[in-house]
Formats: sequence, C-alpha cells, structure tokens
Amino acid sequence: MTAGYEEEVLCRLGVLPLVYFALHGRAPRWAAIASSVIATGLVFAAWHALGEPEPSTTFFLTRLLIPGCVMSVVWLASPSAIVAAHCTAHFLIPALFTS
Repeated sequence: MTAGYEEEVLCRLGVLPLVYFALHGRAPRWAAIASSVIATGLVFAAWHALGEPEPSTTFFLTRLLIPGCVMSVVWLASPSAIVAAHCTAHFLIPALFTS
C-alpha cells in the first residue's frame, strides 16, 4: 500500500503542481493544466518502467494514459478517491494477473 501513497505524493502532489505553477502566468491556463497532466503521466510511466526487466511500449503507453494522465485529471476533482483507487490497484492487479 505504501507504493500507492509514495507514487501519489511524488506524482500528484509533487510533479503535477510543480509543472502547473511553473507554467502558470506564462502559458494559457489550459496549457498549464495539460502540460502538468502529461508531465505527471510521463513521470509515472517512467518510474514504473525502471523496474521492468523487459520494457514494453504498450505497458508504458498504458501507464502514461490511464494511471498517469486520466488519474491526474480525476485527482483535480477528488484526490482521496484516486489515492484509494491506486492503492486498491496495487492489491488487485497482482492478485488478478499472477498465478
């Protein structure tokens, strides 16, 4: 469960606001939001790719889009729901996809 918390703190509470505030006032608001969401997705996907013995473009893009970008957008509306969903995924994914 700590992995979910660590990733949320680093990505959603670290990268997301850091990029947004770096661009706020220098770019249109929509561009600052989009850039921060994409940067967060890239960090999230790259962090997970570091631990893979055989990196996969499909897994990287999936992590970039779904937990990286989509969860970042939803986080803006409900941070606690995303943290709970992320931590739950860390329990369910290994249980469902390993034999």
